[in-house]
Amino acid sequence: MEQASMVIFCLFVLMNENVSIRIINISDFDLLKKIELDVSNKKYSDLNEQLNEDVLLSFIHSNHDIYLHKQLKFTILENNERVGFVDLYEVDFEKNKAGIGIIILPEFRRKKIATSAINEIIKWSNKIGISHYFAEVEKSNIISLYLFEKAGFHQAEDKNDFYFLEKY
Repeated sequence: MEQASMVIFCLFVLMNENVSIRIINISDFDLLKKIELDVSNKKYSDLNEQLNEDVLLSFIHSNHDIYLHKQLKFTILENNERVGFVDLYEVDFEKNKAGIGIIILPEFRRKKIATSAINEIIKWSNKIGISHYFAEVEKSNIISLYLFEKAGFHQAEDKNDFYFLEKY
């Protein structure tokens, strides 16, 4: 009797163990300003509202209730230094689904921080019942496409200038 061979593939991604995430607070205001008011980052956002310091302060001081607002912003820390943000957005508890967005300061990229932060936010959101994730990535943003694929996302839809990626 022939024995069927089975090949098992294991995706092994080294993590940056010095990375943590926490819900945004007032101590993150300067970094939030630096990132959100930088016009070169506007292309990564679908936010229609004009941002300014008052809007950002209001956001930081708001009630960060994921159940009410269907979104939550986390600060990414490496060795307790603020290096970027990762967001859950369009959170749908009925479908156990949420979008993930991430931005890392340029000087901290290519250090496995983003991969670690995505894994941390998935681990955190699994605890509140989210099990299906999506991300919209500009086709020209090859680095982000690679990042999300490395984190286990797959291409689900090809929109004009964007790829819609999913992970279950």
